Amino acid sequence: MAQSVANVPKKNIPEEPEPLTFRSAVCRYLKCEATDYEREVFRRVMFRRARLVGLFVSWIHPDFHFQEKMLIRQIAETRSLSEVKLDIDFYQHKYVLNSMLRDGFNLRLSGKRLMRLARRAFASAGKE
Repeated sequence: MAQSVANVPKKNIPEEPEPLTFRSAVCRYLKCEATDYEREVFRRVMFRRARLVGLFVSWIHPDFHFQEKMLIRQIAETRSLSEVKLDIDFYQHKYVLNSMLRDGFNLRLSGKRLMRLARRAFASAGKE
């Protein structure tokens, strides 16, 4: 008698874990909640000498850091360092070059700091 396919026990094949996103890697690394992701990343990657001036500019023009916040939201779902680097390069080329406030006064986020955070977060999660 032939055994039907439906009665054959399935082997316990472990499911592959879903690839880790930048947001989840950063939240693990910084030990913060996912809801605090944007604020924590923004705070850590802005140029320090421009934080006070940036607060003043944000008070006058609340949407001044819109592009920086959009970059942080955009890279939240990336799954590799190369994707993060690509998004940073686009941001710097499109919004930083030839911008007196962003480039001249460093009222922007630091691409190097953001990449360093990404490297550390992915490395601590065991993904490089």
